Amino acid sequence: KISLIIPALNDAHLLAKQISALEKQSLLPNQVIIADSSGNDDIKSLSIKGSSKFELTYQGVEGSIDLTGFFKH
Repeated sequence: KISLIIPALNDAHLLAKQISALEKQSLLPNQVIIADSSGNDDIKSLSIKGSSKFELTYQGVEGSIDLTGFFKH
């Protein structure tokens, strides 16, 4: 299984392109986590739209965070 974490800070303008590019890969991730560092753009609403090809999870982050609980074994 493949899990991918995309760290983001004021990158909403790039997120849709990143998700679209991932959906075109021959080997897809099972899970993509958007780790948003509480910027001043609207990454959450973009990530909520999701993907039909893999699980997409939004996680707001303030400071550091332990994401190990998000990985599915």
